[in-house]
Amino acid sequence: MNNFQQLDPSRILELMVIRQGWFKSRYILTDNQFEYGSLGCAGGGIFSRDKKIETAEGALS
Repeated sequence: MNNFQQLDPSRILELMVIRQGWFKSRYILTDNQFEYGSLGCAGGGIFSRDKKIETAEGALS
């Protein structure tokens, strides 16, 4: 279960992508108050070709 907020374009003026981690990196979409989604490796570390996208609506692999 994630704790992402719904993306509301009428309320959000600017979004940033922040990298977390070095070798097993994960990228977070945020406005410095809430997190709206993430992108990371599904398994196997940094050389994995499988990526996972998570949002408030669910996850894709």
